[in-house]
Amino acid sequence: MKATWPAAFGALVASTAAPIVAAAGGMILLGACTSCQSTVREAAIPLIAAGSFDGVEADQRAHRLYLGDSAAHGIDVVDISSTTPRFVRTIDVAGAPNGLAVAEDTHRLYAGLIGGSVAVIDTDESSPKFMQMIDRVTVDSLAADLLDYSAQKQRVYVATGQSGEVVGIDTTTNQVKERLAAKVPVEQPRFNPADGLVYAASTETDSVVQINPASGKVINTFKVAGCHPAGLAINPNRQLALITCSGSVALINLRNGAHEVTRAVTGGDIVSYNARADRFLVASPHDKSDSAVAVFYGDGQLLGTVAASPKTHAAAWDQEHGLVYAVSAAGLVSFTPAACEPYAVLRFRSLPFLVRAQARRPPLGAAGPADVAPAAGRRPGRGTGADARARGWNLRTAAQPGDAAGALKRGHPPHANSEGWPSERPRRPI
Repeated sequence: MKATWPAAFGALVASTAAPIVAAAGGMILLGACTSCQSTVREAAIPLIAAGSFDGVEADQRAHRLYLGDSAAHGIDVVDISSTTPRFVRTIDVAGAPNGLAVAEDTHRLYAGLIGGSVAVIDTDESSPKFMQMIDRVTVDSLAADLLDYSAQKQRVYVATGQSGEVVGIDTTTNQVKERLAAKVPVEQPRFNPADGLVYAASTETDSVVQINPASGKVINTFKVAGCHPAGLAINPNRQLALITCSGSVALINLRNGAHEVTRAVTGGDIVSYNARADRFLVASPHDKSDSAVAVFYGDGQLLGTVAASPKTHAAAWDQEHGLVYAVSAAGLVSFTPAACEPYAVLRFRSLPFLVRAQARRPPLGAAGPADVAPAAGRRPGRGTGADARARGWNLRTAAQPGDAAGALKRGHPPHANSEGWPSERPRRPI
């Protein structure tokens, strides 16, 4: 089943929630305390500005940012132990890197390389080979693309692109242990700890395949017509997968296959999920005027976006400081997603309490606005260009004073009806 994302998501796009005056009852929706864009800081790092990047990952324990730099044939390392990032070095991996995966528990960094091997890098500060490539694991004759690491399985899962396999590397021995036959070209693989299965996005087949690692066989396929998925991330607690399409973003319920599509973000490349923050990050590289990084709540609702560079193919979360990092034209940009949060003030006996007035939506797969298929177009990620320029929903944000208090009491924004849908159905520009 497919349904479009409710336009209430658009209320949070770019964190431009309009101030709303309250009605009787003491509820006042003031809008966002600030905006995502207002918190953006750019750090000039010439070596990164000169690079070309795909995968970006953060090592939360070591407070380091890793960037796969295909121009330098290495991994750029940035110290993010403070809010001012500091370039440390470039690790030579003798090849152009694609995706990255960090194994914080074993102090290892993995990089998929063009040519079909995976570089293994020692990130243990006490090791004599600290920040050196200590092994290369061959997984394919052509390419090792995007990766995912599972501490639970002690595996790095590697997508092989056109070869149609997801390869499992045992991280205790750095040996190939599984070859999972997706039988379709695959991009981003993800291990789901909630069900023990492996998922992989397939651009050419408009699908996400579900693979049983025990048998190595595909057991289910989730189709999203016209999507051409590239990035994939999973929230295991909710059993939700967020995928980037060529001109939109889709949310899949992994329990029943229902999915929804939104054009509030016009496609993207790499998606990540941070369990501690319960947020998805989507990098959406297009042209100079419309590239962005988007932040979604763990339930798939859009929190906000910031302007980004066409070089921004991935973003990473710094848990310590509550920042998101991404590549920019000058080096790195960071911003604070918490600043995107809309809030309401409830005044009761003159005591102010901050209450988040997040837009609600029906359960995934429930009836809602008419279906909208993603726009056809080339994948915006990894240098293939972008011709999908569809815009997001236009959301009516004017206050309805007579219903503001009741709507907030029910948990809906003042412009929503009793079911949580916008009271006036928005229209997308043609």
